[in-house]
Amino acid sequence: MSHPPRALESGVASDLPPQSKNTASTLSPSPAINRTPEDVPYRNLFGQPRPDGYVLRCRINPICSMKIFFASALIALALARGAAFAQLEAPGQTAGVNAALTKLFGDLTAFSAKATITVYGKDQKEKISTPMDFALLDNKVRVEIDTAKIRNKDMPAVGAEALKQLGMDRVVSVIRPDTRANFIIFPGLQCYVKTTLSKEEVEAYEKKPKLHKIETGKETLDGHVCVKNRVVVTDDKGGKQEATIWNATDLKDFPVQIMTKEKEDTVVIRYRQIQLAKPDAKSYDAPVGFQEYSSVEALMAGLTAKLLGGGEPAAK
Repeated sequence: MSHPPRALESGVASDLPPQSKNTASTLSPSPAINRTPEDVPYRNLFGQPRPDGYVLRCRINPICSMKIFFASALIALALARGAAFAQLEAPGQTAGVNAALTKLFGDLTAFSAKATITVYGKDQKEKISTPMDFALLDNKVRVEIDTAKIRNKDMPAVGAEALKQLGMDRVVSVIRPDTRANFIIFPGLQCYVKTTLSKEEVEAYEKKPKLHKIETGKETLDGHVCVKNRVVVTDDKGGKQEATIWNATDLKDFPVQIMTKEKEDTVVIRYRQIQLAKPDAKSYDAPVGFQEYSSVEALMAGLTAKLLGGGEPAAK
């Protein structure tokens, strides 16, 4: 069953009789708002075109277009997080990193590396791949992500471009158990979200859990001879997390690869360009001169007000 073209007038869709692609719309633009009529391929909220080449006849309303653009960016941000990025605004967790994972580094308390978190579905096909800069310093964690480099089968290229235009393509997340602070920093917007870690979250980073390791073989990854180990991490409440890790013998047993199961998904973290030196301590501080927000919701509300109203986003 074919669908007739639809028109957008003042941001409201209305049904029109079928018309050819080169026929001008019979609707007249409102004199209050400048609109430019044009034909565009129909795409849904996920940027997917109709297979039959269905064309959307639009009279573009600048205010409506801004709303659609911002909505697309929010959808793209949610999709970009995926399974590995979903904990971005959760205190004590960032981009697939939690307190239990940091314990797998053993006695290594300071390093920096390029990391990639890849999530595979139960069919072992890649669902999402997130490259990042990762740095650890005495229980403090810093992760920097460029969302344009994320591979996500559900996120269209237009979503990444929308994030870039909004200044949200680069995201830095910092966990500071020593000060009970969690920062989500957007350098392109010159702002950040600051939340407080709970007592339990701080203790999870500071306490040493019981770690049981069983060697299962030897493999070479990226030129590093590794001992492959199955590890069970048990916290003080009896909670267990299992992982398979590849410890590089030439890098003080650094786990160059970590594999865990998340329900039906398999999550693999691979580290490269590993530097066993202390990162700059200042990189874990809140950026000077940036606007602070108390939550991601407050930041989004401020951005919406700025985009639709032209004003500056309100802090807090």
